[in-house]
Amino acid sequence: MLINPHSHIFSINNTFSPKNKDTHLSTWILAAHEPADKFNKLKIYREFLNADNGNFWYLSSNIDYQFENIKDEVIFQFKKYFKKIIFNPTILELVNQFIKNHPKFIGVHIRTWHDNTWRNQHFHDLNLFKKIMDKFPGHHFYVSSDDISVVNALSLSYPGRILSAPKYHTKTHTSSTTSVRVGIEAAVDLLILSKSQEIIGSYESTFTECAWWLADVIPSTPWWHGMGRPPPIHIPVPPVIINHSDPRPLIKNDARSVRLEAGGLNGSRVFNLLKKDNPIIIEIGSNNGETTENFLRFMPNAKIFCFEPDPRAIKKFKERINHPNVKLFECAIGRVNGPITFYQSSGYDENADWDQSGSIRIPKAHLQIYPWVKFDSQIKVQMVRLDDWLTEYNIEYIDLIWADIQGAESDMIISGPEALKRTHFLYTEYSNHECYEGQASLKEIDELLPEFMTSRLFNDDVLFENLNFVNKEYSKF
Repeated sequence: MLINPHSHIFSINNTFSPKNKDTHLSTWILAAHEPADKFNKLKIYREFLNADNGNFWYLSSNIDYQFENIKDEVIFQFKKYFKKIIFNPTILELVNQFIKNHPKFIGVHIRTWHDNTWRNQHFHDLNLFKKIMDKFPGHHFYVSSDDISVVNALSLSYPGRILSAPKYHTKTHTSSTTSVRVGIEAAVDLLILSKSQEIIGSYESTFTECAWWLADVIPSTPWWHGMGRPPPIHIPVPPVIINHSDPRPLIKNDARSVRLEAGGLNGSRVFNLLKKDNPIIIEIGSNNGETTENFLRFMPNAKIFCFEPDPRAIKKFKERINHPNVKLFECAIGRVNGPITFYQSSGYDENADWDQSGSIRIPKAHLQIYPWVKFDSQIKVQMVRLDDWLTEYNIEYIDLIWADIQGAESDMIISGPEALKRTHFLYTEYSNHECYEGQASLKEIDELLPEFMTSRLFNDDVLFENLNFVNKEYSKF
């Protein structure tokens, strides 16, 4: 089946229907006719680049000056998707003719951001581009820009060395979806840039990035054949970014689109996350105190408020933890104050004393997924609303809420809107299998947290960060 979202520009050779009828010429959606869940995982995978120390960098929606750090296996996977794109033969003919006449050049893409005042002011500095261009004496530059004045200005600075494809330039950045002519010219620019020996691109421009990924979609130029990776790329980073003075707020993302990592957080990683040894931590579902002990090992001055309703676990906690900065509350956190049924977990044979799966919610899929765990005992425990507890103890700020509450995640969130406003990070367990009746899925948890972005995603746990703290919108509560 051949899909023709923009037949005057390209088609995509796939065997399934597109998710949406409207397909735009953008970095992601060029290849987004792959099933959404699979492509989103691949998309986000390239945003996490494994550092030498084993930690991960989260690179938001673009990779900017980190191109060289992308692993070969990520590039290989991405290139498979971009190779599905079948460009209009007329466009390929125009590109190939240009390459024939100008076989070697340095590509320069300069986005002027006329449609964005702040970016136009801070990201559009020709001097930043010229500093990099000056490192290629004697080379010709193919310049792609949405403003003819950029091409003219560089022609004066580099006489006889500036190349560009004939096009209709506009002062305002124009979407390829609103003009057939602009769309075709953009595709020509994109493919010519992809054939550059090296690319000098614009910061935060997916057009630059797309050209980089498309490097060998059309027949390779002689110097490029067999290199395996896209060409070297140089991104002039604006001073406002280098100086960490970007005023733009982060926005809510989709938890399901964040790249899945192995493992999870522990005391050491929490210390690196919070960058202090005296944080205020609320640990809900403390069980036997093992996690509390791990926190204290790396943050000995932490103030930790622990909640645990199971008497068996409480006994073990008290035997393990005796610290002046730790206070244990023998109750569950939930939507209402008062007694509630708690379903105690146990196990068979060597797991007979298993007490780590108990919940205020009735076990469901947990019985099939973990058949060695049973829930034969029910007891009454006290439950308190998180916000009521917060008011009573006058907690003004919370560095981290750590929740391991076996299916009651939504109960905790709904019980503590004010507490969550004062919380920087929330780390909670999740499951998409409804292990307990009415358990919220990852998507549903995410939707209950409109003021939080998903920072990291693990197999069974997720880290949320309060956008109000990230964006420094509030200085006090």
